[in-house]
Amino acid sequence: DAAALDAARDAVLRERGVRVYSRLRGAAVGPEADECYFELTLGPRHLEVADAVYVGAWRAFFAALAGPQPGGRKGVGDAEPQS
Repeated sequence: DAAALDAARDAVLRERGVRVYSRLRGAAVGPEADECYFELTLGPRHLEVADAVYVGAWRAFFAALAGPQPGGRKGVGDAEPQS
């Protein structure tokens, strides 16, 4: 749901300083949303950021969405830091 996506995005921003997307879009964004999307926009400023930083942020985002995992994975803070 949209709230879970935004919560995972915000957790990654807090822990890694990377915002994986700005806002969700779609006709059904909100509490009753059954489908939503975001647009990824990159500009010249983003070229200075290493690919590994973005990959690490997206891994952390999906880990946060998945929540605690068997084997001790706990989500955002558990993903390996990228510099």
